[in-house]
Amino acid sequence: MKPTIIDQIFNIKLLSLDKRITINELSPIVIINFKRFTATFDSIDKLLHKVNYNDLLNVTSYMTSDLFTANDKSQNINSSTNNLYKLYAVINHIGDNLNSGHYYSYIRSSDNRWFLVDDAHCQHVSSNEVLNHPDAFMLFHAKVYPTSISMNESFQQQKITSF
Repeated sequence: MKPTIIDQIFNIKLLSLDKRITINELSPIVIINFKRFTATFDSIDKLLHKVNYNDLLNVTSYMTSDLFTANDKSQNINSSTNNLYKLYAVINHIGDNLNSGHYYSYIRSSDNRWFLVDDAHCQHVSSNEVLNHPDAFMLFHAKVYPTSISMNESFQQQKITSF
């Protein structure tokens, strides 16, 4: 951007700034909630665009660099594999707006199979269906520990307490 005459008179220096939010501590579970609704003056409408997501989520590029370095040194492992999360559930919303519609979910079993769970109905589905569904509303990821990428083992290694 070229400085204006006012910038030159008052000797204003132009800076290029970036704002970034980083992760300081890794959690055993990551939940991502997509903004699927938008509010206007008189209504709340659903955003109908498809959101792309993958089976694995690597959070390395979102981590505070100090934590990233500390994890590497203390655990003596490759950081990119230590910061992986595996998708284990997806909540979907079908309907035109916030006031109407239906929620249902896809759940990954401990043997790595996906199931559609919709009220009292449950059926096996392909991972392709889960990863390409246009109505995803929330994603649930579990931390993958370096010893295994198995969901069952990842859940067993986590220390999750109830309140």
